[in-house]
Amino acid sequence: MALYAFARLVDDWGDLEGGSSRAAQAMQWHTWIDVCSEKSKDGYHPSSLNPAPPVSACTSIQLALSDTINRFEIPIQYLHEVIDGVTLDVASPILIENREQLEKYCYLVASSVGLACLSIWGGNKPAVYQSAIDCGWAFQLTNILRDVQEDRNHGRIYLPRDLLAAHHVDHVAWLAGEPSGDLHAVLRTVVEWARTAYRSGWHVHSSLDSDGQRMFSLMWHTYHRLLERIASDPEAALARRVCLSPFEKTSLYLQHAITPWYHHLSSRYDVDA
Repeated sequence: MALYAFARLVDDWGDLEGGSSRAAQAMQWHTWIDVCSEKSKDGYHPSSLNPAPPVSACTSIQLALSDTINRFEIPIQYLHEVIDGVTLDVASPILIENREQLEKYCYLVASSVGLACLSIWGGNKPAVYQSAIDCGWAFQLTNILRDVQEDRNHGRIYLPRDLLAAHHVDHVAWLAGEPSGDLHAVLRTVVEWARTAYRSGWHVHSSLDSDGQRMFSLMWHTYHRLLERIASDPEAALARRVCLSPFEKTSLYLQHAITPWYHHLSSRYDVDA
């Protein structure tokens, strides 16, 4: 919960108007995380956790986040990378030229969080790092596809320009609300990238402790189902934000809460992966 709250606050900061103060605010974030990660031999000292946070709500989570970082020995670099990802997002208009740049962006804003979660879920093993990175790639690609129309309305395109050009999609015209080319082909390509990454990402599951497995599986299946919903109706993704229904969300939760259903679900995907 503390790690999620941190990621949520950084993301909320990214949505604020910051102008020329962005670089200074990013440095505040980095300094704040460094302080939260400090631990003395005698334990935690609240008085030492008092930097000027870039978001006032940080003060309400700093002790919980400090305890989480140190209790689970989360490598602090991952939290710095989360900040770097959001900073990249707000520093200038998004301009992603190719898949390599998109992978770097997705690593910073998504995979870094997943790598941090491995320490909490009992799966901090080098053998699964690449699968964890791939899972973050898959999750963020799904987010990009889900939000493609909303991002366009805000002047942002996260789909690589070379992929758009390959299918004769003019990004300037698209931003102006006058799409050209074969946008469906672009979405299909990104869906296939994500599907491949989901298959690799699932291998994280077997490395986690039992509680971590349930949480990871719930997230994986929720995002995976959302991707397949988008794949089945790309026109809807280009018109509005695609979401799962309350019934689908409840069904997924129950499948993971009820042990026999969960074991059947996870064993099936262990074989498929």
